[in-house]
Amino acid sequence: MSKAKSRTKDVIYISERPVKLLKPKSENQAKLINSIRNNVISIASGAAGTGKTYLGASLAIDMLQSGLIDTIILTRPYVPAGEKLGFIPGTIEEKFAPYLEPYLDCFIDRVGKQQVAAMLTDGRIQAKPISFMQGKTFTNAMILVDEVENATHDQIKLILTRIGEGTKAVLMGDMAQTYIGNSGFKRAIGILKNVPKLGIVNFTVSDVIRSDTCRYILEAYENEIS
Repeated sequence: MSKAKSRTKDVIYISERPVKLLKPKSENQAKLINSIRNNVISIASGAAGTGKTYLGASLAIDMLQSGLIDTIILTRPYVPAGEKLGFIPGTIEEKFAPYLEPYLDCFIDRVGKQQVAAMLTDGRIQAKPISFMQGKTFTNAMILVDEVENATHDQIKLILTRIGEGTKAVLMGDMAQTYIGNSGFKRAIGILKNVPKLGIVNFTVSDVIRSDTCRYILEAYENEIS
């Protein structure tokens, strides 16, 4: 796949398909973009609707397109809502795939369905349950971990110790949305804060871009709690 060949005012051309340049919509979005580009590990913590997943996925697919990485590894904690993976038909990857649709929506928005389908087929984009990462080393990859507030301490440690040469990891979560009593996310931020090449960006309700309604709802809940 060819690298970017030409650039105009607001469009970068990759593989002859125009892709809009990624522009931050808030100061914290700019910080996250900078962190992902310059650090090995980036942690995006805070309110829903602030663009954490979109930025992580967009930068990953852009880096894959331009040859800066070879693979995108998608994962997230599996928090069942009444059913268990074992009772869902298909392979473990097929069972897990529906939980990764938010990533795929971002990829498709950036490069289109055909490009994403090709990348899934040839393994450049892979979806892996956290438990299936044991013993693996990822090189020249981007590991995207969404809803990390529902990951345990051991799961986060397992994910981060898979990082090999040329690999980055982006952890995205919101402690206000945790569904488990033993979340390791807050603890991980404290443990890792002094690790070299790690950036932490804390998003707030003021960073919400999803919609005014989303922001109003989050503000209402914050006021109710206080």
